[in-house]
Amino acid sequence: NGEITGSTVLFTGGKVGGFKITSTQITSSNLLFDSGNSKIVVGSANKITIQGGGTDNFITMGSKGKVYPYTI
Repeated sequence: NGEITGSTVLFTGGKVGGFKITSTQITSSNLLFDSGNSKIVVGSANKITIQGGGTDNFITMGSKGKVYPYTI
């Protein structure tokens, strides 16, 4: 039935519940978790992007050209 159990496992790829898993990303049709670029993206046409990491840190809703600089 595909059941895997263990206390320490390492997966480098595959699919789980409709999510594709690679060594740096977990994705579905409108969701991206990207550990390689410290980024989360939700949606497609008017997506929400949160990016951290290096010097290009930002949060956008829609186009990156319309960035609203707020500090929380």
